[in-house]
Formats: sequence, structure tokens, C-alpha cells
Amino acid sequence: MAHFFVYIACFVFALNSATADQDKIKITIGTTAGCSNTAKFINEQLVDTYKQYKDNLEIEFVPWGRTVRDVTGALSCQYGKKDCWANKLQRCVLNLLKDTTAQLNYMQCEFSRPFPSYVQNNYRCARTAGVYKPALQCMNRGFAELDRAAEEKARLPMQLINYVPSISINDIHDSGVHNAAIAGLSEFIKKELNAQILPKPTTIAG
Repeated sequence: MAHFFVYIACFVFALNSATADQDKIKITIGTTAGCSNTAKFINEQLVDTYKQYKDNLEIEFVPWGRTVRDVTGALSCQYGKKDCWANKLQRCVLNLLKDTTAQLNYMQCEFSRPFPSYVQNNYRCARTAGVYKPALQCMNRGFAELDRAAEEKARLPMQLINYVPSISINDIHDSGVHNAAIAGLSEFIKKELNAQILPKPTTIAG
């Protein structure tokens, strides 16, 4: 137990140092469309945490997961072709939706049963988000650059965390950070904000 508290203390210090000049805590979530654990995390933790602390959070989604690229450049996804299709659609839509609230609403729609784009290969959530036509254009000819960007962003989390959804805080890709965040995101963010906001102890010269 003592080792646990030492770890948390060091961890909070590391995050605090990383965000000393920032106004927000960045949460990067590595996803893949067919993952039920991702759906659970978004719907049971992320949505409520964002409602509580939206002014203090920056959220980034990386729809890539365990996708791999073969020597020909073709992509192979954890849950097959539909997973790849839906991940591409999510990358297109997220790129179109610059507002964090709009992005979260869209991803909550995507990961609400029956996972519309994954199961049905449809654009219902893109329509709801108001970006159906540009998303369709992106899917037809504009996703290669977005694929490369997501592939690079997912590289370290998959190497160091190796879990979907991967949770990185302030670009810290670490299994301990991930485990602490995914075990209870709201409490985790609360503790980190307190570490930043509460005044530091005053040292009185003897």
C-alpha cells in the first residue's frame, strides 16, 4: 500500500509539472470502433467526467486501436473490415468537428448500441453531427493523411499501454497512468486538478 501512495504522489507531481503552463488537462483516448470496452469507458466514465470538468479538459480521440498496415499499405483492424471502415469514418468526422463537445457527442453516438457505423456501415451519427456530406467526401478520397496521423499517434500508446481504449494524460503514455485513469476517471481528474489548484505549502525560515 505504501508503494501505491508513493507512485500516486510521484505521478501527480509529473502531471503537475507537465501542465504547469497549461489551462487544461489533456485526455487522449485510443479507440477502435468494434471495442465494447471503449463503449463502456465513453458512456460510463468519459461523458460524466466531461460534464463535471469540461472547462478544465481537452479531449483527443484516436480511432486506430490495434490496426496494422501491411507491406502494400492496406490496413487490417482488430474487428475486421467493418472496424476499419468505421474507424476511417470516425477519423473523418472528428477532423471536421473542431469543438470538443461536438466530438464527444459524436463519439457517444457512435458507441451507443448497436454501434451504428460498426454494425450497419451507415452515416447516422455523421448526419446527426451535421457533417454528412463532407464526411462522405472524406471517405471517398480524403482520409490517407488522417490515417497516417492516427497511426503515428497510436504507436506509443499501443507499445507502452497495449490496451483499447488506451488512456494517456497530457501525452504521458504509461500503463500506470492509464490504469489509474481508467479505474476511475472522474476521481482521477479531480485529484489532478486539486494538485494544480491548491496552494503549495509555505516554508517558514527557522
